[in-house]
Amino acid sequence: MVAKRAGDPCGYDDLMSTFQRGGDDMAPGLSGCTEHHNPHLRYIMSHSERLSLRHLRVKLSHRIRSVSTPADPRSVRSREAILNAARELLTRDGPAAVTHIKVAEHAGTGRATVYRHWPRSEQLLADAMAAVPMPFFNTPTGPVRQWIYNELTALGRELNRRDVRAVATTLANSALWDAEMANRRERFATTLADRVAKALAAASDAGEVTLRTSARSAAALAIGPIYYRSTIESGTVDDDLIATIVEALGTWHDRSGGHA
Repeated sequence: MVAKRAGDPCGYDDLMSTFQRGGDDMAPGLSGCTEHHNPHLRYIMSHSERLSLRHLRVKLSHRIRSVSTPADPRSVRSREAILNAARELLTRDGPAAVTHIKVAEHAGTGRATVYRHWPRSEQLLADAMAAVPMPFFNTPTGPVRQWIYNELTALGRELNRRDVRAVATTLANSALWDAEMANRRERFATTLADRVAKALAAASDAGEVTLRTSARSAAALAIGPIYYRSTIESGTVDDDLIATIVEALGTWHDRSGGHA
């Protein structure tokens, strides 16, 4: 990518000045500029309607600074070591283990170094989770009714944790303006929905349940209330909520064809 150049009519200051004027002034001001001249032009145009000028200026400055300043090899190595340590702790001990203190000890680095790369623990946990296979709804077993009850309980148990709840909230909020976080959120949501929908569709085909809607919509109905209870209400996902969700998905049948 091309860094900012002093006096460049398509440079950062001129692009931001054009953006600030807005309206009819934007097209003429940007007519001679392309992404070849300034790689941040597309970022400005794609975010101009969603971000205030102040927020856009800050984020664009960070993008240019990251392009203009070569990465310190030592910083790159320490970041990778910290992230690997966080992934190992997450896989072995769960989200509660991904703290600045424990990660620093596991990575063999100073706590200040961890804070420099990830000021907040939920940021570190989110990046660690992005590289670890999601454990929920992974291997359906029969009967599906009990399996989905168990999986929803496991999901709710994790979302009852403040750190995991913070990650879920951060992921949803950041996805509104950060393309990388939006892609991460989409992958996470799609994986969850696909797994639940596939299991429910198989149960429906086997005669275990008569769904009240499509398998895909039923997946959203299964996961949505848990997310709402945890992140919107900041409440506890309990057994009563899980049982209500499972029963609301459809009419469950026993092996003989009767109602369960």
